[in-house]
Amino acid sequence: MMPPDEIVQHLVDTYFIHAHNQPYAYFQEEHFRQLLGLMILPRCLIFAVLASSVRFSNDDYFQGRTHEAMESYARQAWLSVLNEHLTVENCPNLHVAQTTNLLAIVDFTAGRTSSGWLKIGLAVRIAQDLQLMKEPSPMLPIVEQEERRRVFWSVYLLDKLVSCGKARPPAIADEDCHVQLPCEEEVFRTGTWK
Repeated sequence: MMPPDEIVQHLVDTYFIHAHNQPYAYFQEEHFRQLLGLMILPRCLIFAVLASSVRFSNDDYFQGRTHEAMESYARQAWLSVLNEHLTVENCPNLHVAQTTNLLAIVDFTAGRTSSGWLKIGLAVRIAQDLQLMKEPSPMLPIVEQEERRRVFWSVYLLDKLVSCGKARPPAIADEDCHVQLPCEEEVFRTGTWK
């Protein structure tokens, strides 16, 4: 169940202070907040952001139950991915790639290596299916182009980091990467291209 609106806003604020761009970046903050306000972000992504940020929260709402809240939000995000986005009728999209990568990080930081390994594998396949390893269409708005780059490089980075473990080869080959690196955060916030 989604927490009260003020708690969601608090956790979104917390996410952008403590988790965004450290080192993974998926969103332009203003664009994310706009989509959230319009209530057009999928539940899976909202819950994944909540799960990612609750451990940094000092709000009394989570007093003594931070871990429980993180687990609940991550579970709800994952079930939403499975039930609403990985069905015959639906195709994964950029939000699902963001969600699965965020959930992989939640799993790895919670010590659930196998679960995280599977989720990063899914994030890689979704990124490949969406052709994120190639430059986005110039017909897309600049913010969306940059978010696609950021999602790809965040998936790539996590894939490389988790592959440092024994018998865990990376799923993305360097020679398959044909997209420029993301621009600096200050440039991205202005919505311009560099």
